[in-house]
Amino acid sequence: MRSLVFTIAVLASASAPGSADGPDPAAAAPAAQPAAQSETEAKHNHSAGQDAGHAVFKPEILWTNASVPLLFPVQWLAVSSQGTLLAGSLFSKTFYAYNIYTGECKARQTLPAPALTAPLIVGQSAFFSDMSTVLTAFDTETCESTWERFPQRAPKRSSDLRQQLPRPRVCKTRPLLYNDKLVTMNTDGLIVFYPNKAPSEGGIPDFLRLQTSPDERGTFLNTPAIHRQILYACTTAGHLHFVNLNNIDERGMLKNHVDSPEDTIAKEVRVPIAVSSRHIYLTTMDGTVYCYRAFRKYVGSKFVPPQLLWHTKLSGRHRYQSNRRGRPIAMPVLDESQSTLFINAKDCAQALDAETGEKLWEHSVPQGIAAPPLIWNRYLIIISEPHKNIPAKLVALDPGSGATLAFRELPGAPSCEPLLWGDYLVLGYRNGYAECYHLGKAETNN
Repeated sequence: MRSLVFTIAVLASASAPGSADGPDPAAAAPAAQPAAQSETEAKHNHSAGQDAGHAVFKPEILWTNASVPLLFPVQWLAVSSQGTLLAGSLFSKTFYAYNIYTGECKARQTLPAPALTAPLIVGQSAFFSDMSTVLTAFDTETCESTWERFPQRAPKRSSDLRQQLPRPRVCKTRPLLYNDKLVTMNTDGLIVFYPNKAPSEGGIPDFLRLQTSPDERGTFLNTPAIHRQILYACTTAGHLHFVNLNNIDERGMLKNHVDSPEDTIAKEVRVPIAVSSRHIYLTTMDGTVYCYRAFRKYVGSKFVPPQLLWHTKLSGRHRYQSNRRGRPIAMPVLDESQSTLFINAKDCAQALDAETGEKLWEHSVPQGIAAPPLIWNRYLIIISEPHKNIPAKLVALDPGSGATLAFRELPGAPSCEPLLWGDYLVLGYRNGYAECYHLGKAETNN
């Protein structure tokens, strides 16, 4: 909770528009506004199909939302396949829908309660799991609510192994999709499986609780992962829970305190889990990276639970790996080949061998890093914090060596995780403004 309280305290004192924490609202007209939406969409469709090895990092700003900014600091960003950008604030139930190509505000909608995480986008639908645990579906094209679902006690069914439990308390994680069901998790580890349909069409939710004994302490604040029908979730006490969704009797919990048995705030897991074909990776707030062999199923009734393969401590001078606004940044990101793991610490970016945990390179950022890393074509992108007379920067690194290839100055550090969609990068700031960049285009021989 310290991270969340610190974040609220900092964001509540957000500076006036035009400060170093966001774009200048005077630039209400886009700096590089495309002439027509169809032309911009054609540009996106063309660039999305280019060979990744021929793209050049030359970010150009397309628009800001200065004409219709959010009312509070930008908390999350999401985009549909049709190019509808959704943006939500930290303290408001209202979210905004923009055209990602032009920045035009399409609609404003209201949730039953504020959502702390981005919605799950499936096709043309956006599914929100707000803090009050209400699951709401919106059509991203019409921006209209299609249905709401409320957790409730399900009737007992002898054939259903899932525990029937009362309504959850608070939800701070993003919903997931498993087979034909929407999956939400509350802070107490209660998993709810909703049929992906309106309540009027039938379907009773199922319930599963991850914590079943008093020694399984901790709060679930990071979004779980589902890989090959196995659900993985971590607590703020650093415990990794796993359960086979096809047979919930195949479940367990691992404690990743390999160096010290104490439950400390440094061992909290607040970032999502990264999953590869064979391994799962998680990072605690003290910058320790853990690699587990994924859950394995044997012929018959036997199974092998996740096993710790290696752990390593990130470099850096800071004990708690968050940005200056208290948001965790040590999110593991795998490259396309799943051979390299990229992770940002508070003052450096690093690359690790995904099989062994060996450090391949380290890129120092003394002024601090503001967000998790991004992979775009042949570049690794990081965002630095502003410091004294040094502005925040959007920096492109060589993924193989960590060398700086190019950079662009920014008006401030983003208040939420950046959104990368094809060749478009959207940044949200704590003064309610957002910017959209086109990162580059294919090289030509001319």
